[in-house]
Amino acid sequence: MRVLQVAWEYPPRLFGGLGRHVEGLSAALAAAGVDVTVLTPAWEGAEPPAATGVRVLRAAAPPEPLPDDRWLAEVLDANVAMAERALSSGVAVDVLHVHDWMAGHAARVLAPAMGVPVVATVHATERGRHQGHLPPGFSAWIDAQERALVDLADRVVVCSTPMVEAATTWLGAPTADVVPNGVDPARWRPSRVRRRHDRVVFAGRLEYEKGVQVLMAATDGLPLDVRIAGRGSYGPALRRDAHDGVRFEGHLPQPALARLLASAAIVVVPSLYEPFGLAALEAMAAGTPVVVSDVGGLRDLVPDGVGLRVPPEDPVALRTALRRLLTDRALRERLSRAGLARAEALSWPATARRYRDIYDTLVTVEEG
Repeated sequence: MRVLQVAWEYPPRLFGGLGRHVEGLSAALAAAGVDVTVLTPAWEGAEPPAATGVRVLRAAAPPEPLPDDRWLAEVLDANVAMAERALSSGVAVDVLHVHDWMAGHAARVLAPAMGVPVVATVHATERGRHQGHLPPGFSAWIDAQERALVDLADRVVVCSTPMVEAATTWLGAPTADVVPNGVDPARWRPSRVRRRHDRVVFAGRLEYEKGVQVLMAATDGLPLDVRIAGRGSYGPALRRDAHDGVRFEGHLPQPALARLLASAAIVVVPSLYEPFGLAALEAMAAGTPVVVSDVGGLRDLVPDGVGLRVPPEDPVALRTALRRLLTDRALRERLSRAGLARAEALSWPATARRYRDIYDTLVTVEEG
């Protein structure tokens, strides 16, 4: 089985959870005997070693860097370069697996050129980021690209049960398979890390829908060491409004992020919208109790007894949950054990097996 993974991000080029998903899935597929090639945009630094059995094709960078406000042009240029890179490489594949709309234009060129079936994983939707509303202009255009990708795909995959309705109702998919994201628990259990009883951590993209502003409101005035790890367009506004107990860590490489998560008493995922919640799964793998918003995929990922769920956009409820957990050591220990067990159950090999079944079905149909 030969699979081409097409993705906008792949380590060390990372912006959110999508790149870590492609990395973990590719490594697990390769370990299971699948021939995996990852097609992704150029990276300015040295290429780090890929997982055993994974080949990485980096598209050429544009001859001149584009200004930050030309982000859409960068996406389109990179997709053209990705398609050219794959076709000129002579890579032979049985399945094309594309992740989200930002790699969709390359997939729309490669699928007919290669003549292979397409799997599309929809990691999030533009309409979902706006709580079901679709603003005109740029957001409407992104929604159209998401629908075009779904229309191209032979199989559509989502990461949680609530995302099935998003893919079918909003994007027009006839159906969607649910395959949860995975985690490598060993990578999130660093040794010799002292857990801080007063430390509360958020890790993720700094965008409005991630709810960092709710966490800051909930912890204002509390004697806590609040650490915010990540980057994004909402970062400047968050830094301007932060109270004295908040420290911004910026974007952290995986080993440093693992140490931060393991050092926390609690990890908070206060999202207004969340298709899955990979940061919560990584925190559970680190043995840290989680408090999450009762939205989207977090309901699947953090059932009762595994973590605490609170209403979204409710700093009072979040403040109450934090106080409860910080003062109840026995509860923290129970949730830590339950989270570790949940992380073990959602390992990358399990995720890879489910994707391999989908690939095998498609290839069998094509051969038939």
